[in-house]
Amino acid sequence: MSEKQTFPAAAARLTQTLASATSDGNDVKSAINWFLDLLPGAANEEAAAAMESLAGVFETGSVENAVNAIMLCGYLVEKGYEGKHFIGALERLTIKNLDIAEPLLKASVTVMETTDDEDEDPYGAVDKMRETVATEHPDQVKADDWLEKIYPCLVSTYSSDLQLFNKGKALLYDRVKPYIQVSNACSWLSTLFSVLFNEPILVVELSQKKAFTGTISGIADNFQLQLLLMSIPEFGDAIDAELTAVVDGTGPQDGEASVAGKWDMCTWPILSASHKESGNSDSDHWIWSEGSPEDIEPLDGRRVILLKEPSYQRGLYVQRSFSTLPASIQIEKWLSEEQLKQWLDKMQ
Repeated sequence: MSEKQTFPAAAARLTQTLASATSDGNDVKSAINWFLDLLPGAANEEAAAAMESLAGVFETGSVENAVNAIMLCGYLVEKGYEGKHFIGALERLTIKNLDIAEPLLKASVTVMETTDDEDEDPYGAVDKMRETVATEHPDQVKADDWLEKIYPCLVSTYSSDLQLFNKGKALLYDRVKPYIQVSNACSWLSTLFSVLFNEPILVVELSQKKAFTGTISGIADNFQLQLLLMSIPEFGDAIDAELTAVVDGTGPQDGEASVAGKWDMCTWPILSASHKESGNSDSDHWIWSEGSPEDIEPLDGRRVILLKEPSYQRGLYVQRSFSTLPASIQIEKWLSEEQLKQWLDKMQ
């Protein structure tokens, strides 16, 4: 290799290779390998310059090379570099492709909602419809395929920076939410944008009569919520620090372990007189693990999480949905017996 062995030289060669119409697969692979080999020694400003340079390929390179450039930027974010250097260009392209793909996405939702499961598989019906669209409107299918390829970069970038998250949510949440049934890209972005930050909570452990007020941030689902609650030592038998690190984002994304759930998590109406008089099942007010904290019913401005003795043992797999998104429960104060009674009286 004749080029000087520096990261900026590797980044320049990579951008040039991805932008060239004459580069073949071997050229691209060689340039990417050189870039990645020298990445561990790259300074922040060098990585920033590389991302800005790669962003120039997003729209000018071939589709395959543009996707390579986008995914490399996402990889840099996952290595701790800031995504602000390319996210604007990627957002513009995402909106452009959403505009093009939207008729296909709308038609797919219509097919899903109108196909009878007994007569035909809805997903199979969508696939058939897409075959027709691919012939009549190939640009729509290409735009949808592009979104499916690049959304992990968007997810990693928005997960890593709250300011970028808020901007992306304002731009995209309402656009992607209607299509979660028919698009992995829309589903994952919608799940991410439903995550709450600095959200006030009240947690009550009913058997121990312990309760605190605080806030939650970055929790993607209620599996993660219960595991984080299980890491609080005041509730006893806390999960170990290694598993906590998986759940709060300071460790690997997957702990390759499962633990027994400690509680039935419930919303506050389970204690209400109207619920007790109705004779309905307590499960009507369970906080289901597959849901998200956004679904938890609030009372007086706080989402209330009641922790009851488990009705049966559940296994919770120790992992988190978003690798670059830190999650936390911040405790403001533990409640006195009288303060807890006041809250319980409100619920009852």
